[in-house]
Amino acid sequence: MVSFEEVTTLLLALFTLFLAYFTYNLAKESRKLREFQLKPKISISLFVDSPEPFLYLQIKNIGQVRAHNIKFKVIKDMEIIDGKFISDIDVINEGLEYLDVEDIKFYYLTNFKNRTDLLDKSFELEVKYRSIELDKTFMDTYPIRIIHYVWDLSQKNLKNYGFLEFLEK
Repeated sequence: MVSFEEVTTLLLALFTLFLAYFTYNLAKESRKLREFQLKPKISISLFVDSPEPFLYLQIKNIGQVRAHNIKFKVIKDMEIIDGKFISDIDVINEGLEYLDVEDIKFYYLTNFKNRTDLLDKSFELEVKYRSIELDKTFMDTYPIRIIHYVWDLSQKNLKNYGFLEFLEK
């Protein structure tokens, strides 16, 4: 027959294993939370300066800490206007030393009034950046289609830019 002490010892051992497992998972979640709180996040998109028909490349740090050593790589290039490509933009070639939290940089691409030839175009950028706090490098890829950003314009601006008739086809 099993003694009371043996049952108590077994239950205590099982409870200790449960606590060890729970503590391990708690520590793992704490590490994930710490990494999230110390992670920069670079976002790349287009910005339309409405009511003017100017198109900008927008680079923003939407993370929690400063992003360092930001480098860009063109995966798929796109001609913006008359022999000028995305890969020709200075920031794409030179990168950025850092970008603070919520900091936004705009880089002029083109005046796209009556430029329906741009609507079907797209490009793709890869961005690498570093978190000094985590001593870790991150990489993201951004496929950008021009037409996705034009949809956000009002009907009036689409007509003024010469796009409404093109989009209604």
